[in-house]
Formats: sequence, C-alpha cells, structure tokens
Amino acid sequence: QEFTPASDVYALAATVFEVLAFPAPPPLDAGELRAGRPDWPAALVELVAQCAQRTPESRPRMGQCVSALELAHFG
Repeated sequence: QEFTPASDVYALAATVFEVLAFPAPPPLDAGELRAGRPDWPAALVELVAQCAQRTPESRPRMGQCVSALELAHFG
C-alpha cells in the first residue's frame, strides 16, 4: 500500500480521536508489547516502550528514534 499525505491526515485523525475519546493509557511495557506482537523485532518493541515513557525527559530524542528505526529496518 502506498503512503501519501492523506495517510498522515488519517493518522492525525486517529491520534486526535484517541486523545479525546480515551483516558491516558498506562505506560507501555516492553514485555507486554513483545507478548502482543511476537513478530516485531525486539529493537522495535524496546523503541516503542522507550518512546512511551511517562516523563518526557526519559524519552529518546527524535534523531535517536530515526536511528533506531533505520537500524531495525536495515540492520
């Protein structure tokens, strides 16, 4: 499937809906993510868990996220 700017608009709508419709989610746990998506690479699961830390200071910077995604994808 091709991703276009319309894909970004849909993602924005989904995010806004989640924010408005549901209370704040609990912190994401890498173990729970791994159990729910065993097909995901461990590095991706860990990145998602790090990005979802409650305190902003605990989250990686965007450049770190990009590097981790590139490493997970390209090895």
